[in-house]
Amino acid sequence: MTDTTTTPQAEEFTCDNCDKPRDVSINYCSEDCKMELKVKEANLKPSEWPSGAFEAYLDATGADDLSDFEESYQGQYKNDEEFAQEQAEELYSAELKDSTWPFTCIDWERAAHDLMMDYTEQDGFYFRNL
Repeated sequence: MTDTTTTPQAEEFTCDNCDKPRDVSINYCSEDCKMELKVKEANLKPSEWPSGAFEAYLDATGADDLSDFEESYQGQYKNDEEFAQEQAEELYSAELKDSTWPFTCIDWERAAHDLMMDYTEQDGFYFRNL
């Protein structure tokens, strides 16, 4: 007697973003693909931003998307003091150009501490709290 029953085929699942095969328990084939979709949804061009900035933003803010990334992003700096000094130079460029007191004797550590009340740092990337 011949067995005429057919073995059911395993259902194929594809990534919601790129249509690559994926695990049944997740919507995306990889974290990179998930990030790519978030970037695309926010109309951002990855080539215009430093590598790691999007991930740092999501980690720093706890956001689920990148809709406020562009407004929040302030740049990449070595430390809070460097960030504070750059902010002061942008705000007071005319005054700092002459390097006169009090700009020559600012406690940048203290200035950075106060400034960071309105900003968040993650992996060297700085974001304005919105």
